[in-house]
Amino acid sequence: MSFIRYKKIGNKEYAYEVTSYYDKVKKAPAQKSKYLGQVVNRERKEFIRPGNVNMKHEKLILDFGDSYFLIKFMEKRMKDVYDFALKNNVLPLMLYRILGKTSMRRAGIWYEGNIARYLASGDMISQRISELLVKFGEESTLRDFYKMYLTQPEEGISIDTTALPNQIDLEMTQWGYSSETMDEEIKLILVMDRKRNRPLYFRYIPGNIMDVSTLSATNSEMEKLGIKPGLSIMDAGFFSENNIRSMMDKKIDFLMRAPANRTIYHDLVESAADIENPEKAVKYGNRIMFISSSKTEFADHTVFTHLILDPERRGRELRRYMLKHMDDYDPFAVKRKGFMVLMSSQSIERDQLIPLYYTRQFVEKAYSFSRDDLSLLPLRVHGEEALRGYLFIIFLSLIVYMEVQKEIGSVEMAFDTLRNLKCKVFDKEIVIQELTRDQKKLFEKIGVMVSNTMGI
Repeated sequence: MSFIRYKKIGNKEYAYEVTSYYDKVKKAPAQKSKYLGQVVNRERKEFIRPGNVNMKHEKLILDFGDSYFLIKFMEKRMKDVYDFALKNNVLPLMLYRILGKTSMRRAGIWYEGNIARYLASGDMISQRISELLVKFGEESTLRDFYKMYLTQPEEGISIDTTALPNQIDLEMTQWGYSSETMDEEIKLILVMDRKRNRPLYFRYIPGNIMDVSTLSATNSEMEKLGIKPGLSIMDAGFFSENNIRSMMDKKIDFLMRAPANRTIYHDLVESAADIENPEKAVKYGNRIMFISSSKTEFADHTVFTHLILDPERRGRELRRYMLKHMDDYDPFAVKRKGFMVLMSSQSIERDQLIPLYYTRQFVEKAYSFSRDDLSLLPLRVHGEEALRGYLFIIFLSLIVYMEVQKEIGSVEMAFDTLRNLKCKVFDKEIVIQELTRDQKKLFEKIGVMVSNTMGI
């Protein structure tokens, strides 16, 4: 009769086959043992046999470089976001989105073949993902994050909305007008910290609510979270007497574009006879623009208007318009080409006006990253609770993505390079394959040295 006896010496464990027998000489039961080797796995009775000390049981080969890079970046640069994602079991989903993957239904397949299964806890079965999104989207979780994450924007914010077309059966999904088309959609509102060029806050609304109606509630929610917007920069969609009156009453500074269909725009363009006076010229990069600023009364308050002419843009727009309307042109439509009207709560120096307004492009870029790089669309969730959790995942992923982009430039190219770095997983150890020169450079940029092995 035989059995296996285990002995632990230091950090290593050894196995011996023990056989019981009857000693005829001593006329008593006895035992003899046979050395089997160093233990690799007790349950499967796997041992490193004598003479084969370098052999280990290889379990699988996984994608390593891309997820490991993101995890180490977050640990070093964004510990607050990293800890929050880890605590709430959403780190794998964030990695999946940042790495440009598609349907959440395929997250489990990706997870099985990626080092994230060992470095980021989570349940990536499709049903479990849906349950996780619902739990993660709870208002208490959002507030916990904002309490930890939000800081006062030192140089103000940019606010913008984007449409999320979808066919989900939700009360939020309503017919809305955007980009000159009607579609069933939800609208996403994003607030950016202008100085840090970092997403600050998000909310979503039904698709049939106009942008102009969302500003007051957005400012109120941020105020409840302890955020004072500072200078708010917005596009024409938020322009209205009520919004301007509300911001002036609350002493929220703003810079906002006036729509071309408003009387104030029409009047300023009509009075622009001497706009191309060299004294009104301002250099913006390699372009020259002409700016005429004045003080006026609007929405029961004193505000500042800025009429801006971009001659280069005027030439392009005028050419396109006249090619189409040579025989039936509108004189005012011709006159307004190349003009833009901005309104502000405070006086702004002319040479600062254009650079300041165009910082709102950061929020447009954030939307572009969300759609093109984080696969925000199409929406495939069911139920508003899951939708909120999904948008929260996108929001966190966007924060990380934009920070990575600031540091290494082309994120997509970097991840393509890092994805080729593989690892082999053994029972107690992970062996990382040799790094290429480009892979080493990427890790060096974030101050990370990749060792040859790591424990499980």
